[in-house]
Amino acid sequence: MFFPPELMRLLGFPIIFENFFKVQGGVFHLIMVAAYVMASADPCKNSIMVVFSIITKVTSVIFLVIYFFFVSQYWIFIVALFGEIAISSMLIFLFFKFKKELKSSKVVAMHKD
Repeated sequence: MFFPPELMRLLGFPIIFENFFKVQGGVFHLIMVAAYVMASADPCKNSIMVVFSIITKVTSVIFLVIYFFFVSQYWIFIVALFGEIAISSMLIFLFFKFKKELKSSKVVAMHKD
């Protein structure tokens, strides 16, 4: 949203003078941040937002792979891809760990009664 055209050129992109899609993408990312904050604030209450976050990140990985191999081969896409893979993997790992711990804590709570 705030990247000047010169910075985009340094990242390997052609200079784009029309800002609509760049700003629209930036606003979309701000909305996604709100969804991620909701998911992390209370994962028990907002577990669907956690699943949504995982789906979003995995979809991003798939998109970046397809876009890189079939549309444009900018090096920054590979950097973004590794970041998305790391975040996706971490979210999936922590989600299943959270579900396992939640399940075991319910079992322990049931045995205490």
